Parts: sequence; C-alpha cells; structure tokens
Amino acid sequence: MTIRPLAPGTRHDGSRWIGQPIARVEDRKFVRGAARYVDELTPPRTLHLAVVRSAHAHARVRRVDYDPLPAVADPQTARSSAVRLPDNEMLCWDRTAGDVEGAFRAAAAVVREHVSIPRLAPAPMETRGAGAAYDPGTDQLTVWVSAQDPHRPRTLLAQALGRPEERVRVITPDVGGGFGGNGHMPSEVILTALLAMRYVRPVKWIEDRTANLQTGYHGRGLAVDVEAAFAADRRLLAMRASFLADLGAYLYPPTPLMPITTAMLMTGTHHVPAAEARVVGVATNRSPTGPYRGAGRPEAALIAERVMDGGARALAIDPIEIRKRNVIPPDRIPFTTALGMRFDSGDYTPTLERLVSLMDLPRRREAQARARAAGRLSGIGIALYVEHAGARLWESAAVRVEPDGRVVVRRGSNSHGQGHHTVFAQVVAEVLRLDLTAVTIEQGDSAVVPRGVGTFGSRSMSTGAPAAFLAALRVKEKMSRIAARLLEASEDDLAWQDDRIAVRGAPDRGVPFAQVASIAYDAARLPAGLEMGLETTEYFRMTDPVFPFGAYGAIVDIDPETGVLKVEEIFAVDNAGRILNPWLAEGQVFGGIVQGFGEAVCEEFRYDEFGQPRTNTLADYAMPRAAEVPLLHGAFLETPSPNNPLGTKGIGEAGAIGTPAAIANAVADALHPIGNPHVQMPYTPEKLWRAIHFGKPGRP
Repeated sequence: MTIRPLAPGTRHDGSRWIGQPIARVEDRKFVRGAARYVDELTPPRTLHLAVVRSAHAHARVRRVDYDPLPAVADPQTARSSAVRLPDNEMLCWDRTAGDVEGAFRAAAAVVREHVSIPRLAPAPMETRGAGAAYDPGTDQLTVWVSAQDPHRPRTLLAQALGRPEERVRVITPDVGGGFGGNGHMPSEVILTALLAMRYVRPVKWIEDRTANLQTGYHGRGLAVDVEAAFAADRRLLAMRASFLADLGAYLYPPTPLMPITTAMLMTGTHHVPAAEARVVGVATNRSPTGPYRGAGRPEAALIAERVMDGGARALAIDPIEIRKRNVIPPDRIPFTTALGMRFDSGDYTPTLERLVSLMDLPRRREAQARARAAGRLSGIGIALYVEHAGARLWESAAVRVEPDGRVVVRRGSNSHGQGHHTVFAQVVAEVLRLDLTAVTIEQGDSAVVPRGVGTFGSRSMSTGAPAAFLAALRVKEKMSRIAARLLEASEDDLAWQDDRIAVRGAPDRGVPFAQVASIAYDAARLPAGLEMGLETTEYFRMTDPVFPFGAYGAIVDIDPETGVLKVEEIFAVDNAGRILNPWLAEGQVFGGIVQGFGEAVCEEFRYDEFGQPRTNTLADYAMPRAAEVPLLHGAFLETPSPNNPLGTKGIGEAGAIGTPAAIANAVADALHPIGNPHVQMPYTPEKLWRAIHFGKPGRP
C-alpha cells in the first residue's frame, strides 16, 4: 500500500497518539515464536479427542453404521426437490418501499444482471480447537478455545452443560485468525468439555485442515437476479432483486442475517427512491453458512456496482459520471435508504474523485486503448461500497491505574491478529497523556476481563475503543480530583503532559502521574472526601450502526489464448471515520484486499451431485499465494461518525468488500470488446477461456 504516514505529533487536533502510525507493540512474541495457541497447551495426562465424520451427505445414523438417503445437493433445485430436510425453505424475507412497478414502467432503460457468489471457506491459519480441564474440588471447568472472544463461548457452554456461568472459565489464548469462522462455537468444544468432566482429565480437540474446510461454516453462497430502472437523465429510479441463499443443512443463529444484510444494502451508496427485495434461503445437504469477512456486504457491493456499470453501458455514460449522478449527496446524510439502512455520515463524491486521482485514470484509459489495439483483453473496473459496522451491540473495557503508575486495560473485544493491543494502548495513553509503554492490555480470559461481546463485524474500533476511551476518561477524572486538591487548584486549570499533572501556566506547580496513583491507594495520604482506587469499567453501546465506505479500482489483463486472468493493480480509497492508526488500518485493508482477490479469481468450495465435498484440502481449495497478489495502492479519507465519541467506524472488512466488485467490473470491461459474455466468480482460466472462445463461461 502506498500510504503517506503522519509523523508523530503532527495531527491538526494536537493528538499525541491517536491517528499516529505506531508499529504494533504485540508482535515481539509472534516473531520470536513465543506465542501460545490452543494446540500448544497440553497438560499432563491429556486425552486427545478425535471426531469421526459421516461418509454420507444425508443418512440415518444407526448404532456404528448409516442408512444413506438421497441428498439435496443443488440450491437451485432445492425447493422443488422430492427430498425434504424436512422443510427445504428455511428463510423467507421481503421488503418493498416506494412505487417500484411505476418506476419500471416509466424507465428509459432497464438493466438486468444475474450475480452468483460461490461458497467460500474462511480457512484461518490456525484451525479450530479446544482444551478443557475440570477440578471436581472446586467444581470449576476451564476451557481454552480458539475463538474471537471468551464470553459468548462461556455462555453457550454453561447453557449446554447446565452449569452456572461462574463455574465455567473460558480462555482464548493467541488465536491464528478468525475471519468470522471462529465467531461461532463448534459443538466439538462442548464435547471436549463434557469428556473432561466425565473422565476428570484434561481433554484436547484440534481439527485438521480437511475438517476445517468441510465442517466449519462457509461464507457467501448466494445467487441474485437484479433489475434496475434508469431515467433518461441517467438517474436510478428503482431496484428490485430476488435472492436465493444456500443456507446448508441447518441454521446457526447468524445464518439468516447474511443474505438479509445483502438485500438491505443492495442499493449501495446510491439514492434509489424505490426498491424491492425478496430473500429465500434453502436447505441443502451442505455445511451451514455464516458470517465470513464482509458478512453480506461484499455481495451487496457486487450487486450495486454491477448494476451501475450496466447502466453506464446501456445509457452511454462514463462509469464515474453515472456514479456521481446517483450517489446520495452529503447534505442528505444522515440518510435512511429505501430498504431501511440509516447512514450516519458520508461524502461519496470526494472518495470517488480521490480514486480517480490515485489511479491516474485518464492515463490508464489511454494505456487500455493501446492494449486493445494490440489485441489484448484489458479491463478497468471501479466500485463504490458502503457497509454497516458496530451493530446495535455493546462492548466493555476496564481501565485500572496501579499504585506505581502502570495502566492496565482489560477489554471485552478480542484481538486475533488485528493489532488491537497497539491501538487500545494508543487510545488510553492519549487520554492519560502517557508514554505507550506505560499501558498494558489484557484480553481473552473470562475470569479477568469484563463481560464483552467480542470482535467481529468491524466493531472493535466503533464500540470497543470508545469503551476504553470512556473508561480512561473516568479514571482521569478521579486523578484530576486528587491532583487538584494536592495542588490547591481547580480541576479545569490542570494540564496533563509527559507523565505529569501541573497547573496550566505554572509548570513548576505539578505532581508526577505515579505519585497521584500512589496516593489514590493510600488512605492516610488521600485528601478527605475522595474515593480510593483508580479503576472503572465502561459499557458502550451505539444506538445505530456506523457506515464505513470507499471506492476501489482494479486493472486486469486476460490472455485470450489461455484465459488466464492477471489482476495487475488494485486501488483502494477507504473512509472509516477517524483513523486511529494508519499503519494498522493499512494492514487490515491489505489483508481484506487479498481475501477479496482470492474470492474473485480462484476460491470456491464445491460439492458434487451427491452432496460430497470436492475441495477437501488446500491443494483443492485454491487460495492466492503471495506471488499472485497484485500491486496495491491505498489512501484514507476521514468523515467522522457522530455515533461514538471517537468518530470511528471500522476498517477490518473494507478490502474484502470493495475488491470483488472492482475486479468483476474490470473483467466485464475486458470482455466487452468480444460481446461481454457473462462470467461469474471465481474467474478461473477455464471459465474465461470458454467465455472468450465459445461465449459460455463453463465450470472448472
């Protein structure tokens, strides 16, 4: 990524740490091999659990054998299949706003698109696993689990085992990635805990890669037919879409949310007065689906941006201009879309213009013209996206200043690779005007950290960081009262800087930070009437989600002889409200782009006609390698959110949302000179070769 970092101390708002490109403070143990994952925790006398999987997609289980049954393998025919599971239609949701039929009757042009998004496997570096130990003397069950937070697994374990939550302790040690796949606790964790209690010995379960690919829930798995009505002035009048979601064999609690989220965001950043969406989710004899990085938003961006490119072709207008003409204007935001999403803040045209500048788009189009003249299939694609983050859930953080002046932050949101230790330390150090090394972050132990919701859906910076910010402010207020009494000054006259609290304008009248902390725990020295201790826990909840947004571009080249797609460059302009650490945000965008790139060019979890999985190893399930990743360019803009005190939104899923849509539009643009044959992701060489030579996309 080519992002110009800010030098420390140069932010216009006077921030010392917030907004600064600080290197990750937690990486030393990882690069030195000192991290500890679940599989490395093996107490003496540990029993190892192995789970035997069914050899059949659909069968009745007998005593150590199966009675095979016909399987529902194709979501397209699931509703009409004679095989019932028992009800092949597990989800039905629809919403209509405005005069959709009237808009289509009045349209100057109607664009129709079919969009199919394949199933994807989250495939984190660390597969799922758990360890459990039971102490009958204290009736205490301790479970170590690779998960995205400790408290949701604790609640589920307590419910499943019929135990009080205080008798269950869950620890999430270092976790090697999640991408949503570790957000749901697998049933094997319950089995591990149950066996530990039965045998009164430690029990450990670690799945192999095949089990992770087959039995962990998958993402995406959606087919959409969408229509858009455009007026003669190239403005969108209405959109309507029919969604068919492959939900798998049964529903996890979040499973229905993904296709509904897609439907509600299908209008993207555009002002669409009327819209209609109908979602049908079908049961198949496949693994269930659930949240995977982006969780419904990449699908929505792909739908909205394929429609905009289709409109540009149908109405003979530049793809940039048709978007500028249709984006929601900033003076209309906060804005509630036709399908019910309320955007908190946004200014989409400058983001699009920044993308044009970053891409040097006029020069790129000149180069494309020369490439096409030479017989190459060269494509340029752009895409806008908007997503929702933070949800309507709360998060917690506790801040404690120790008597020696050290600061400990215990947080409910859980890092599994994002760099949260660094950015949470930045937030708290900013409030207390301390050096970053004075702040220690603790996470992942339900017996230590306050009850929290966890890390998913780009929510840590919009809910978790504000909770830490508010907790630090409460501690600062307590310390200010003590310092003001010691210095015989008003709290409003105090200045905090360089580990010292002084009277503003009289730097000699001051007291060290650590001295105030020491006095707070010493009843003999604490001024009368003040509360002892320096610790507080805050729970922060946004009443409405936040909506990060951005603009992405891709440049591709397709070899007409082999069908090989080369994604040469990807450009990203992201607006996630206030950026707390540009380097960490850059890392999140980079990782998301690579995952979105994989979705577009090679990844697909496939089944055969009998419901048997065909992509059981990483030799079969293709993931992008480092040498295949295109050149990346990026930039950030800031439009703060009014929904939390830091103005933050979220950046963890941005790259995975904007990238597939940009690549899809670039591929369609590359194929346009030969009639624009319809090809669905992933854009494998065979698909593209068949499309080029026979006008048919084919299947790998």
